[in-house]
Order: sequence, then C-alpha cells, then structure tokens
Amino acid sequence: MCLNNEEAMKTYPEKGILLLDLARYHIMTVQRDEKLKDIGLPLAEEAINRYLDSEPILLLKAYALGCLANIKSGMGDNKGAEELIEKAKAIDPYFSEAFGVPPLILFAEPDEISHYHAYFLRPF
Repeated sequence: MCLNNEEAMKTYPEKGILLLDLARYHIMTVQRDEKLKDIGLPLAEEAINRYLDSEPILLLKAYALGCLANIKSGMGDNKGAEELIEKAKAIDPYFSEAFGVPPLILFAEPDEISHYHAYFLRPF
C-alpha cells in the first residue's frame, strides 16, 4: 500500500516530523534551480507551518523556526527572518542550525526505551 503525504499524515500523525523533511525537499529543489524559488519556498514554508501547528516539542519547534527563518530570508523578508531567529533563540539559545532534522531519539529520556529507526537511503 502506497500512501501520499496527506494520507500518511492522517494515518500516522506521530510522524509529523516528516513535514520537516518535505520542507527540506522543497528547499533543495530551489537550491538546484533558482527559477523554482517562487514555488518551492512557499511550499517549504507551508510544510513547516503545518509542522509548527502540530505543537512539536520545544527543541524541535526552535529548529523549525530556524528553518522558517532561512526560508523567509530566501524570500527577501529579512525582518521576518530576524524575528523568527529571536523566537527560536528564546526557546533554545543553542538550537540546531544544521540542515538535517535532529532525530527524536536525541530528546528521549535516558531511561526511555526507544524504538527509533533510521535508514541511510534517504535522499538527503
């Protein structure tokens, strides 16, 4: 059975973090072809806003706000980008500015049994 993004989000709402990967995909398409900026960046912004609407843990919220700031900067909204960076720093002054999404296992309690699985065939 193959699910599209919307079906996957409805079926597995706990996998909302995949919206960040979707946003990164749109950012990468813009990096490959600048002409797609007017399409890709709004799609990336939409994916991150959907993720933020899911009320993620605070540390990933800070990461998402940082990503959103980069998107705003790419759209030419430097003031909006600065405001988002300040919001992210207010949540976590050391939020990750890396392109890769921090895995949820980083935020697990030390005594928590994790069922985290990562695979290396991701496109990015």
